[in-house]
Amino acid sequence: QTLYVHVEVDIDVDHLVATTCANFSPDKKLAFMGSVQFTTGTIQAVEILNREYFVGHKGAVPQIKPLHIGEVLGCTSPIIKGVDAVVFVCDGRFHLESAMIQNPHLGFYRYDPTMQTLTREGFAHNEMHGVRRRVIEAARGAACIGLVLGTLGRQGSSGVLEGVERLLEQKGLQHFTVLLSDVSPERLALFKGVDAWVQVACPRLSLDWGEAYA
Repeated sequence: QTLYVHVEVDIDVDHLVATTCANFSPDKKLAFMGSVQFTTGTIQAVEILNREYFVGHKGAVPQIKPLHIGEVLGCTSPIIKGVDAVVFVCDGRFHLESAMIQNPHLGFYRYDPTMQTLTREGFAHNEMHGVRRRVIEAARGAACIGLVLGTLGRQGSSGVLEGVERLLEQKGLQHFTVLLSDVSPERLALFKGVDAWVQVACPRLSLDWGEAYA
């Protein structure tokens, strides 16, 4: 059995409001998102901005279910429409990168509630696509393919795994499946004779360390 303990971190809501007002005009259409521990403070700030600052529109707090409103995970974030930019409240880049990958058409600003700074952030989309293309090409000639089903939380999907298995069987390719809670290149390197790995766990494993698996 697992007990999930939610952690919430208080932020200086007034400072976030003041920082937004100092850097964006009242008619700027903004979306606000962030790491889950800062969600309550972020929503409070948006309510104040909607009531006292924004003109002709309201600040948006997107949601992708089943996550909480405004919450983003490293592998799960909503597609955002109808805004000019995103203010992302967090103290790191992992969750922010998820939103940037999902929304390459938008500008992102990271508000760090610990340092109380606002910075313009970017993501190398073309580089990421190039890396993924090279890995896919490298895997085309694989004779033996290992399949990984992630068992951490709800990351792994048995339905997706079965679909991949059917495709490999149709192609007549040798394959086997392992179940892992912690997927890493070092752990997979212990399996010999594997030409490529297909992981059904967290997409960020392939995006961040994909070249180590093929």
